[in-house]
This record gives sequence, C-alpha cells and structure tokens, in this order.
Amino acid sequence: MVGLTTGIVTGATGVFVIPAVPYVQALGFNKDGLVQALGLSFTVSTIALVVGLASRGAFQFNGVAFSALAVAPR
Repeated sequence: MVGLTTGIVTGATGVFVIPAVPYVQALGFNKDGLVQALGLSFTVSTIALVVGLASRGAFQFNGVAFSALAVAPR
C-alpha cells in the first residue's frame, strides 16, 4: 500500500523524497543500511521518472550531455 501511494505521489509531482524517506526510516535500518536503501530508492525512482517522461515525449535527450557536465565532480 505504501509503495502504491509513493508511486502515485511521485507520478503526480515528480518528487519522490517526501513519501519515500519516512517509509524507509520506519523500516529501522542502521545508518549504513538507511543510506544504501535511500540511495537505491532514489536511483530507481529517478530512472523510472525518466522512462515515464520519455515514453510520453516530455523528456528531451539532447540536453543530457550538458546536464551531466553540470553535476560531474570537479
């Protein structure tokens, strides 16, 4: 039920942090497990958002290289 709610909120807003973080925290992971679970959750959610946007023609791939440069470590 929580996954479904998170999916609906994420799909409607594009923000997956708010519904996901309290749920993952409630699972009772230790610090390292929490960080790993949140990282995995954010990665999967971001990929799913890109796939959803691209399937609807709302994501333009021509700006990906410039975006990657903007977040690349220096």
